[in-house]
Amino acid sequence: MTPSSSSPQLAQLISGRWLWFGLRRFTRTQWEDICIQASAWQVQGLHLKVADGLDRWYSQDDLRAFNESAKQHHLQVVPYHYCYGPLFGTEQIRGEAEISIGLGSLFGAVIPDIEDQYMGRYEEAAYFGQQVRAGFLGLWLPTLYANPLVHPVPLLALNPYMDAWLPQVYFSEWDGNAQDAINYVYPQWQHFEQQAERNGQGHLKPVLPIVSLNNLVASEQIVHFIDLMQHYGYIGFWHYDLYAPYASAIMHAPKPQFSQFPIPTPPVTPIPVPTYHAFNEDDRQLWTLYRSVPLNEQAAIEQSWLRARYQRGWNFGPPLEPEHRITRATRTYIEQQFSAARASYEEENGLLTWWTANGPVRI
Repeated sequence: MTPSSSSPQLAQLISGRWLWFGLRRFTRTQWEDICIQASAWQVQGLHLKVADGLDRWYSQDDLRAFNESAKQHHLQVVPYHYCYGPLFGTEQIRGEAEISIGLGSLFGAVIPDIEDQYMGRYEEAAYFGQQVRAGFLGLWLPTLYANPLVHPVPLLALNPYMDAWLPQVYFSEWDGNAQDAINYVYPQWQHFEQQAERNGQGHLKPVLPIVSLNNLVASEQIVHFIDLMQHYGYIGFWHYDLYAPYASAIMHAPKPQFSQFPIPTPPVTPIPVPTYHAFNEDDRQLWTLYRSVPLNEQAAIEQSWLRARYQRGWNFGPPLEPEHRITRATRTYIEQQFSAARASYEEENGLLTWWTANGPVRI
C-alpha cells in the first residue's frame, strides 16, 4: 500500500492516537469533560458520531462548540456518520453525501461509516463518492471491514474518491495475538493494492487502522499491535468506554508516525480465497445445518449456490442469514449473505448476481 506520508494533509490532520465514541451523545458540558480526560490520556484526536442516516444529532452551533472545545485542549475532531445508502435508495445516498459535505467543510475531514450497508454495492458506492466529491475536496475517509477478501466491501469502487480508509481490526476474535491479526489482514490489503494497480488506479489509498478493545484483549497485545503498525501514522481505539484500562500502557507505546513502513513478516495462515473443488454430498449437508433444502427446490439463490459448486467449482461458503426480500427504489430483490459473497436476485428481470470481493459474478 502507498505510505500515508504521501498525503501531507492526512499526516497533518489525522495522525497519532484517536478515540471513537460509539452511539454516545453529549451535551457541551459532557463534551468538555471528555476533552479534559482525552488530553490527560495524551491522545491526539476524537471521532464523534454526529448523525445516523439522515438524522443529524447536533446543531451546527453545537458542532462548532465541540470543535472549539477540543482545540482548546490541543485535540483534533474528525466526526463520523452512519450511512444506510443503498438500503433506502438514491435519495438516501444523496442526503448522506450532503451530510458528508457539510461535516467535511466544517471539520476539514469526515468519516462515512459504511461497513455494512454498502457490502456488494459497488455502483452505489461509486455514486456516493461522486456525490461527495461534487461538493467537498477535503479528507473523506470511509470505514470498511479489515478483511476485504471475506466481506465484499466496495474498496476499489471507493478508491478513486477516498483519501484513506479505516479498517477495524478485531484481532481478539482469532486468538488475541497482534502478529496473527496482521498476518491475517495484511495479505488481503496487498491483494487489493495489486488489484488497484491492475485496474489503473495506481495505489490503494492509505490505511488508518482501528483496534477493537472488546473481548478483554491483553494490554501487551494492544501495545504490540501499535508497535507493529506505527508506520501507518494513525491508530484508532474502539471505543472510549473501554479505553481506561489500557490508557497507561498506550501512553508508553510508540506514537504512530507517518513514514515508509516495513513489509510485515509473511503470513503463516493461508489467504482466505474461494476454493475450487468438485461438488459432493457434504455441500448439501452443510446447507442443511442452516435450513433443510431439497435438491429439487426452485429457490433461485439456493439452486444457484449448488450450481456454482457443481458446475463452476466456486465456493461462496455457507449462508450467514436466511433469504429475505428488499425493495430499492422501484425494484425488488431477494438477497442472502454468504461468508465469501452476497447473492442478490432481481425479481423483475430474473437476474441473479453474486457480489464477491473481486466484483460481480453472474451464473
